[in-house]
Amino acid sequence: MFAATRGDITLAQTARRTTPLPMEPFTVTNDKHRIEWRTMLLALEKRIVLCRKFPGMLADELSDYLDIRTTGHIGSLMTLINRGCRRAARTGTVRTTCGLP
Repeated sequence: MFAATRGDITLAQTARRTTPLPMEPFTVTNDKHRIEWRTMLLALEKRIVLCRKFPGMLADELSDYLDIRTTGHIGSLMTLINRGCRRAARTGTVRTTCGLP
């Protein structure tokens, strides 16, 4: 992924400065997994800066939607939340909804 090919100095520098960390996606197949997923979403909610945010905005209203859209991949989850927050701020809704991109 970060390996330099054909003498690409940029990729070589990136490879030396990063450490890939493999991470399995979240799987929500039982109650224990659902609690872990919800706990993570609650932690993410605390870091969202929108004036009309509320506890449970992600964990209660969008939990299943976010699981389906991201298939449990954290990178996809963070991208989706960031895009949703940017859209909410840009459009003036100032909260995330199921209309996430």
